[in-house]
Amino acid sequence: MSNPKGVYAMKQLATRSARLTAWDLMRETELVIPLEMNVGAAAELLEAAGGGVAPVVDSRGRCVGVFTAADYLRWLDRAGSDAEPAPERDPVAGLAFADEVRFHVTGQFVAVMPDAGVQELLHRLDGAADPFLIVLDRQARPRGIVCALDVLVA
Repeated sequence: MSNPKGVYAMKQLATRSARLTAWDLMRETELVIPLEMNVGAAAELLEAAGGGVAPVVDSRGRCVGVFTAADYLRWLDRAGSDAEPAPERDPVAGLAFADEVRFHVTGQFVAVMPDAGVQELLHRLDGAADPFLIVLDRQARPRGIVCALDVLVA
């Protein structure tokens, strides 16, 4: 015998899931990292926030990349165990230090708009190198992060 109540419940769940958007599934951005921030300071903020990724923003607040725990570990490997600031890259300008986040940011990230549906999120995650999507507003400012697991659960 079939279970009509069970089938009905499954159809309702599928319909509700199809209506969910990035806005519904995202974790609001609690931390953004400025391009000019020191890598060590950015890593401390990332750890204090309890996350593994944070959007990196330019002076206008627009998302230009992401900073991850892996980016910090790569910086540590290059800088050595004491993680001293690296020498200036551009001695003429005197402003560009290799220990600024701008030199270690992951510029390849996948962004979505808040109204992106579950199917679009799945499609975008399929081509993503990382298991998360950055939710941006119309001015390209980060509003949240959607993790692949949250999309799959939905």
